[in-house]
Amino acid sequence: MTTTYVTVPGASSTYVVNPYNTPFNTQVAQQIASVLAAAQSASTLFVQNYTGATLPPVPTGDTGEIAVTVPGTSSVVVPTGYTFTAVDQGVPGPITISGGGSLFVGNQNTTYFGLAAAGTVSIAAGDGNDLIALPTGTTYEVGLGNGNDTVYGNGSGTVTGGTGNNLFFGDS
Repeated sequence: MTTTYVTVPGASSTYVVNPYNTPFNTQVAQQIASVLAAAQSASTLFVQNYTGATLPPVPTGDTGEIAVTVPGTSSVVVPTGYTFTAVDQGVPGPITISGGGSLFVGNQNTTYFGLAAAGTVSIAAGDGNDLIALPTGTTYEVGLGNGNDTVYGNGSGTVTGGTGNNLFFGDS
C-alpha cells in the first residue's frame, strides 16, 4: 500500500500530519481526523500544544486534544478531560503517552499507557515499534503500522497489526 498522510487540527490554526501505510492504521487515523474535524466545525474543539507545563482544563462540552509538535518531547502525561493526543511526525521519539484516550501518532516508537477506567479508545500508529496497554473496561480500535508491536488489551475491540512481529495479549 502507498503512504497516505492524514491531517488533524492542531493548536493555533496549525495541523498535525502523520503517514500511514496499512489499510487498518489509515482507516483508524481517518476516523480520528473526522471526529476532530467535526468538533472543530462545531467550535467545540479545544486544542493545546503540549509543552510540559500545566494545561488549562477543557471547557465543559468541548473535545480536548493535546498536540505534541515539539521535537525532544519524550513523555506526555495527559490530564483529565483531554481525550485525544496527536503526536506530529516531526517529533522523533521514542515517546511515552500516559493517560488520555485516543492517540494519533506517526512512525515514532511509542509507549501508550491508557489510564482511563473505561471509555472508547482509537489508536492510529505508524511504523514504529509500539507498546500499547489498554485499560480494563475500554472499547478499542487499534490500527498499527509495520513495526514490531506489543498490545495488551483489557477490554473489547479490534487490534490490527502490519507486517512486523506483533504480540497481542487479551485480558492481561
